[in-house]
Amino acid sequence: MGDHIRLYRLWVMFFVAFGIGACGGGSEPDTTPPRIVSVNPADKAIRVSATTDIKIVFSEPLDPATVTTSTFSIDGIVGARLSIDDRTHTVTIRPSEPLLFDATYKLTCAGVKDKAGNEMQKTTLTFSTYKKAVAKYVGYTNGLVSNYSMATYDIDGRLIRWAGYTDPGPDGAWFTTDDVAGRHDSNIWDERGNLIRQVYYVNNGADGVSWTADDGVDGYLVKHFDENNNLFEQLSYFDPGPDNLWFTSDDKKGSGYKAFYDANGKLLRAVSGGIDSNGIYVDDKWHASYDYEVKGNRTRETFHRQAGGDGIWFTDDDEVSPYTAYVYDVNGNIIREIDYTGSHGLDGKLFTPDDGVSSHTSFTFDANNKKTKEIYYATTDGVDQDSNDRVRGYSSYTYNGNGKLTKITHYGDLGNDGVWFNADDGVRSYTVNTYDDNGNRIREISFNGAGKDGIWVTADDTAYDYTAKTFDIHGNQLRTVSYYDAGADGLWLTQDDKVGGYILYVKDAMGADIRIPKMYINPGADGIWFTRDDVPAYSSGFNNETGLICNEYSGGLIVLCTHSSDITDSKGNITRTVGYKNAGADGIKYTPDDVVLGYIETIYDAQGNPVKKNRYNGAGGDGAWFTGDDVLFSAYEINLAY
Repeated sequence: MGDHIRLYRLWVMFFVAFGIGACGGGSEPDTTPPRIVSVNPADKAIRVSATTDIKIVFSEPLDPATVTTSTFSIDGIVGARLSIDDRTHTVTIRPSEPLLFDATYKLTCAGVKDKAGNEMQKTTLTFSTYKKAVAKYVGYTNGLVSNYSMATYDIDGRLIRWAGYTDPGPDGAWFTTDDVAGRHDSNIWDERGNLIRQVYYVNNGADGVSWTADDGVDGYLVKHFDENNNLFEQLSYFDPGPDNLWFTSDDKKGSGYKAFYDANGKLLRAVSGGIDSNGIYVDDKWHASYDYEVKGNRTRETFHRQAGGDGIWFTDDDEVSPYTAYVYDVNGNIIREIDYTGSHGLDGKLFTPDDGVSSHTSFTFDANNKKTKEIYYATTDGVDQDSNDRVRGYSSYTYNGNGKLTKITHYGDLGNDGVWFNADDGVRSYTVNTYDDNGNRIREISFNGAGKDGIWVTADDTAYDYTAKTFDIHGNQLRTVSYYDAGADGLWLTQDDKVGGYILYVKDAMGADIRIPKMYINPGADGIWFTRDDVPAYSSGFNNETGLICNEYSGGLIVLCTHSSDITDSKGNITRTVGYKNAGADGIKYTPDDVVLGYIETIYDAQGNPVKKNRYNGAGGDGAWFTGDDVLFSAYEINLAY
């Protein structure tokens, strides 16, 4: 009986609670905007991978309609794939292209709302990428070490020493303490990560040992930072002075820079020093000053030539070079940029309304703070914004529904009616961008002529080039193709458009590069693009491997390759580049009897970084190529610091 009573009471409590909720006694409406709980990479993060995805975790679920590349934008990135996980409230941004090495990016979140319509305050985050540093680079000639360089880093990955060694020293053995370093440098960092001194050496000194007190100094650079990490002084020295001792007070300066900031870290003045025509160092070869409005936007940039009659800088009689002023709207967008001649005007004072003006530009923006028009004015009487101002031209900007820039049109004349800003304005050029459903820019084409019909924005407009990009279903870029001619039919975007070159990307499942992007610049012997004999050019710091093989000397003459081929591993890394002297007895290229001129073998680590390259120019005693006795002509190896 007792159990039945307890069960009955539970059911009553359930129905009472349900009834209260159904009658409007539930929770209060959501009026709290979402906030960022965490972000990866973190704000101000350094040493971020160039293939990273950006993940932002929010305090609550978001309205998917506000998760776009417009509300989540990264300066310098065109095209990205966004996804949202409602369960974890996480937005993931995957850029369509790898980020640049050693670059700082700014992520802006603006217009983001939760499902109740509450909008989050605009938020800006920054992060910086890095590149794996080289710790050791060894060069070989004819199988023997010919030179090497060594780099040493601190625990935070900052370079503290670098040396290039060109001679093994008296003991004749490489990689010992008496190796002769030619150029070598040392860096000193403060505890905040600022580089405060760089010293440049040219030799090992009398003792023949690097990194000792008698090393021959070639000069040094000193930097000073304030408590807010602002660089306020930089000095370079090139001579030890009369006492012939480096790092003493009479060292001769070659250049200098001083900066002055306000309490908020805004740059107010900059002064540059250097050697004058008499070989004497002066502290003030030029000065610059900067002014700001109450919101922190820079309103003026001024370069000063001379201190004027009183000899004192930043007084009313300073001689000013042309300067630029900026005007902003309430959203912080620059709406006017004015270029002044430096003339004081009739009142004889600078920075007053009658200062001489050479030109100015005005900007308009839409409700989403997207720039829609840029108008260029020339001033004939030196007075800003009067009836004598002449429009030199303007540019208009068009966007799609997702806020992507689809068209930029540049106008250069006012047409037959003599009136600007109407339908007959003369187009000078225009650029059209096309995007896929994921917001990736798949084509950019620039037109500079109206074609045979003389009418702009018609099918026969002449373009000076265009670029097409392809992406996989995940938004990873696969290929970029550059076109330079419309072909025989004279029509762009048709099959006979002439290719100027292309870049291929090989990505893993997460979109990271597993091979350095490879550029092709010639269709090869068959004259057909996108076939196996396309001729590559090696970019991203790589040498032109084919050129290294093919520019061989024989009897004083250059022996050129007739063709070349690459062998790749399962990850797409090129492991062997072969140059051929000719097509062999059968006269057909890429058959077993092709005559090899030489080849380069590349060895990679597990992450796909090249760590060694061997160049072979002889088949060895057995007369057969690609065997153990091939003649090693030169090589180099790379040890990565981390």
